[in-house]
Amino acid sequence: MALSVRLLPEAGGTLLWDGESYDPRIPYPPGSVVNIMIRPTGGYQFAGWTGDVPVGCQDDVPLQLTVGEAPQEVIAHFVPVRKDVPELVFDADFENGNGILRYNLRNSRGLVIEPLQVNAADNIWWHFKIHGITPGEFLQLQIVHSPATEPDFAGDSPPVYSYDGVTWHRFIGAKSPFIQKFTAPSVEIARNIPYPYSRTLALAAEMAGPYVQVLNLATSEKGRPVKAFRFTDPGTPDVGKRIVWVMARQHAFESHSSWYAEYLCHWLLGDDPFADDLRRQAITYIVPIMDVDNVYAGGSGKEQLGADGRRADFNRSWVEDSPWAAIRAAQRLLERLCQRHDVAAFFDLHSPWYPNTPSWHIPRVMEEQGQRFADIWSKALEDTGTSIRWKHRLMISGQGDQDTNREPSYMVTSTQYATRRLLDRPTEHIYMVIETAHWHDGYGNFITLDSLRAYATALGRALVRFWQNG
Repeated sequence: MALSVRLLPEAGGTLLWDGESYDPRIPYPPGSVVNIMIRPTGGYQFAGWTGDVPVGCQDDVPLQLTVGEAPQEVIAHFVPVRKDVPELVFDADFENGNGILRYNLRNSRGLVIEPLQVNAADNIWWHFKIHGITPGEFLQLQIVHSPATEPDFAGDSPPVYSYDGVTWHRFIGAKSPFIQKFTAPSVEIARNIPYPYSRTLALAAEMAGPYVQVLNLATSEKGRPVKAFRFTDPGTPDVGKRIVWVMARQHAFESHSSWYAEYLCHWLLGDDPFADDLRRQAITYIVPIMDVDNVYAGGSGKEQLGADGRRADFNRSWVEDSPWAAIRAAQRLLERLCQRHDVAAFFDLHSPWYPNTPSWHIPRVMEEQGQRFADIWSKALEDTGTSIRWKHRLMISGQGDQDTNREPSYMVTSTQYATRRLLDRPTEHIYMVIETAHWHDGYGNFITLDSLRAYATALGRALVRFWQNG
């Protein structure tokens, strides 16, 4: 029943415990799951675990271990930092990059990094590259930003890394300082799987065929086009078609929402019979990135400082004469569409950073159909035949300007705007904010790009079923 941890050499590092990790003073009973956390001391690097280590976990920090009946020992190995290797080079000077190098810990092969506050907004997003890695070495990364220091949100935030900008992996550790092994000379690291502005331009270039039109919804304050996509079957007259509105990235750091939108674009051009039905029944508009300037600059967009000196949240600026061109253009387009069509579906895609359950935010006026749509969506996800999951959670908000207990009167969210200006027959409409969590699906599984592809498929199929069952 004894579990022991040795450090080799003993001067190479320290064993950490804080109530969530393994504590050598506690006699853990068999079946207990512990997380063993270490930190190298100056002049040393971590080099891996040996002993009674689960298969495939020799490089994991922290090391998660289940206490058994028999005595167990694990050994944390450290090696002196080599003097003949290249110095680590930090780089955040690229599209969507964000980060400030505060210290280069040369004596322990590590970096201390802090996000840059773009437009004085909350510093939630970071995205950078490291060059000069000796493949196979463990680096120590301290990433400091304000939300991670809040007790309710500390931890549960493993970053992602990639060697090619295409395939992304999760860190093992959940909170700074991270100790992670890298196997290539350069690595790209981000708070979550990035979706840069240039990807919408590439998407616009590849979207082709009779079912799609590429539009410039607006030109941003920095002169960048805000791309939108219009999907419908031109062989079916537009008269009588419903309008479906989908937009993402009102908060620039919520990158998952843009992936969700992109996968919905691809689904709408595919051969799924439900996609064919939706193209014939509706005209669907999709905007993968609304706040293009903050996405390009690597900003978060949360409570940013505007030109007038007031703090404003892009998502809560659906007021008359909004400060953002993309919102003003969306309002004009939606109100023109409303004159000729029924704006029957309105989805605002988000991806909050806090470790919360995925959820739907539904206006109170749509509570009944929101519950019904959520049930249909969940069944549609199950019918995709994947193992992808989503924990069912609804959050009902007030209708329009009645929802003043949370927001100041000058703040208006997209769904508040929609219920005030676009809503016609509530029982046939579905307006909601879809909060696809930054990390977990509610069951403890990380949300991946495959998850987001399945969610997009479920959304399209659920819309058709919702109207069929209406």
